[in-house]
Amino acid sequence: MYHPRLKGDAYGAGKHYAEILYKNGFRFPKVTEENLKFGESCKAILTEFDPNIMKEIQGFAEGCHSSFEEVSSFLLSIGVFELAGQCSIFSAFNGREIIIGRNYDMLFNLKNFTESSLVCFEGKNKYVGHSDCFIGKVDGINQHGLFVGITSVPHDGIKPGLNFYFAVKYILENCCTVGEGIEVLKRFPSSVANNYLLADPLGNMAVVEVTPNDYQVRLPTNNYIHCTNHHESTSVSESWNWEQIKRTF
Repeated sequence: MYHPRLKGDAYGAGKHYAEILYKNGFRFPKVTEENLKFGESCKAILTEFDPNIMKEIQGFAEGCHSSFEEVSSFLLSIGVFELAGQCSIFSAFNGREIIIGRNYDMLFNLKNFTESSLVCFEGKNKYVGHSDCFIGKVDGINQHGLFVGITSVPHDGIKPGLNFYFAVKYILENCCTVGEGIEVLKRFPSSVANNYLLADPLGNMAVVEVTPNDYQVRLPTNNYIHCTNHHESTSVSESWNWEQIKRTF
């Protein structure tokens, strides 16, 4: 497992990390025409959602002697064409502290690419995040004690948008509470289906069940909540009282 420490501005950090990987033998994988085409259809969506990560991708591409189109398309297409559900997460509050547990249903051939990163970008929250990819995160906890992590859920169809790597990274860098994380996921233009579990030190917890077309929020029962590889709500599009949820936080 790599343990990179990323600091400074997004472009410089991305380039520096890629240069280290390249020096140690990393060569960017071949990107299929299908993935390049899909990535191109999503680029404007990513630019609008998080302009900062565009700079990090550009820096990484230059540092590993690849192109922005290849790196961005590779990242944007992960999980879109592979529909298997993976991983499980739970969170519990004992009245004093939040306890979080999770497993990774990871493939053995990815073990050499997994990362536990300390990220300290200028003007952003500091956080420790984990991933099987060089940009974006599958979970992490930031300096405010906010945790966010995902589990994969099979989805139908293909729709241009962003995958979970970008949502988790954005929440860790920009949010302080569960409520703020939910607000991000309400407007997140997802290309895949996922469960997002959020928890913060005050005992606030929620699972946001996301599809490419809709979302639903589940709240804890008896100070406990979990998510696996399916949506537990009877319908992701069923109505719910957002004002009541905001008061909970």
